[in-house]
Amino acid sequence: GRDRNVSYGIDLQNLPKEVGTYNCAGNNGFDARAITADISGIGVTYQTTRFDRDQGRVVVIPGAACQIVIESVENNIIEGSYTATGLVVDGEQIMPNADISVSVSGTFSRKLEPADAS
Repeated sequence: GRDRNVSYGIDLQNLPKEVGTYNCAGNNGFDARAITADISGIGVTYQTTRFDRDQGRVVVIPGAACQIVIESVENNIIEGSYTATGLVVDGEQIMPNADISVSVSGTFSRKLEPADAS
């Protein structure tokens, strides 16, 4: 393949508020929401999870993977790291020569919004 320097964004939702290691689609532990991570590329979203109607819950997409490590929760700031492999689902159009799946990793620091504290 060609070298492509594409920057991907990560959208982490329903982060846990306790230090620990978590898998996506797992319960975040405080409001029973599933932890999710979507990776945004150029005009396309790579998903790690989807809602499974039969099971009535969020599940990891076959071939995808996602782990979040919460390293500290202090002064209303959550810090940690993530590794995620996302896939294009739902027949979304992707650019020619684009990847069907991508893997990303990195760190994050997020301030808890007042709404998150309730």
